Amino acid sequence: MEKLASQLESWYRLNQRDLPFRQTRNAYPVWVSEIMAQQTRIETMLPYYVRWMEKWPTIQDLAVAETIDVLKMWEGLGYYNRARNLHLGAKLIETDYHGEFPSTYTTILQIPGIGPYTSAAIAAIVYDEKVPAIDGNVLRVVARLLKIESEISSSVAKSIVQDAMQEWINDSTPHIFTQAMMELGALICTPASPDCINCPLQIFCMGYQTGHPQRYPIKKAKGQIPTESYDCFVLSDGNGNIALVDQSDDSLMKGYYRFPVSDQLHSMQIPDPVYLGVQKHVYSHKIWITRYFSATIKQGQAALTWVPEHQINQLPLIGAHRKFYAKLKV
Repeated sequence: MEKLASQLESWYRLNQRDLPFRQTRNAYPVWVSEIMAQQTRIETMLPYYVRWMEKWPTIQDLAVAETIDVLKMWEGLGYYNRARNLHLGAKLIETDYHGEFPSTYTTILQIPGIGPYTSAAIAAIVYDEKVPAIDGNVLRVVARLLKIESEISSSVAKSIVQDAMQEWINDSTPHIFTQAMMELGALICTPASPDCINCPLQIFCMGYQTGHPQRYPIKKAKGQIPTESYDCFVLSDGNGNIALVDQSDDSLMKGYYRFPVSDQLHSMQIPDPVYLGVQKHVYSHKIWITRYFSATIKQGQAALTWVPEHQINQLPLIGAHRKFYAKLKV
């Protein structure tokens, strides 16, 4: 019987998508693509990836970029620490590694924002190191292949997955196998409706043999996402300037501007506020319910940053406020 790794690699060579970051095994574009793809669909991140690589085609280019430009480029992609860590990582590689991306799993792991999965993915794809890259998609695929009955986030399940992946990658061409596992999870072994009929690993899959592969992986019940409510103000000085703030208690959006909310206005009286509407914005870890108001006030009444209205779109603005403001301008 043909081995699992070679079966998967043969399928991948015939069925892989033509993605720009697969046209190179240079570490920098692979790193950028892996970071952008975290918690983000490939179709969503591709335009960002293309624009990013056009603006900063090398680590050296990114290292000398302005932080505000990096954040603006990332605007709308979410999980904003990813952008900051890419920027910090490029600076560190310039200073500590003389501009050369580190070449082993353990050294790659020292770069800001790079965890075990991303380090393993880069090490395997770029340097053919036989270290398994295990993310949520890989956990799902292996849980179905091996019919893992333990809850997937448990140490028991993770140990089973780690051991299996190490065995398979030892028997593989790492840069092909690693990308093939990613592709299998994206195209065939999807969360809700796996395409088992066209799966190259069907004969190996114990989940398929049960007749209910979608039962795996076994997950904990999700807790309720907390909801936070705000009153937010689009304030004008009457001379074409709009008030923004850059203070935030949410480190995920540090460095991004936003319209002030009530707490940031230090209980100042807003004269004749006009109700603009309400918006629900869902993040992975919270839900914002925001009521928006507009008003005209004098400058100097609070710690606000006044920006000419025509320049707002040039600044990095948090996604929820950017979307609402865009609707106002339609």
